[in-house]
Amino acid sequence: MRIEWLKMQGFGSYAKYQELNFTHALQLEQMFIISGKTGAGKTMIFDAIHYALYGQASGADRNERTLCSDFIDSGIKPYVELTFSIHNQFYTVFRSLPYKKP
Repeated sequence: MRIEWLKMQGFGSYAKYQELNFTHALQLEQMFIISGKTGAGKTMIFDAIHYALYGQASGADRNERTLCSDFIDSGIKPYVELTFSIHNQFYTVFRSLPYKKP
């Protein structure tokens, strides 16, 4: 499996729309590093991938309620969208987090 794209909004520390293009990042390389300071949101990227694939957080100390950002504006729908490929077949998974409408 190869991760191609990750899109998220209102997920964890990413209140606004974020898009990570893994295809572009890996054009000539086989791997790359997700790095940053403590609290920068590195684990949330892995949580978003795990949530998209399995419908739950990657750690026992987190659940759907804690994955939804506390900083989203009213009416913003929190979600994760993951596109991945297996043997040149592309698949997209879209999962919405539970949230309260205004």
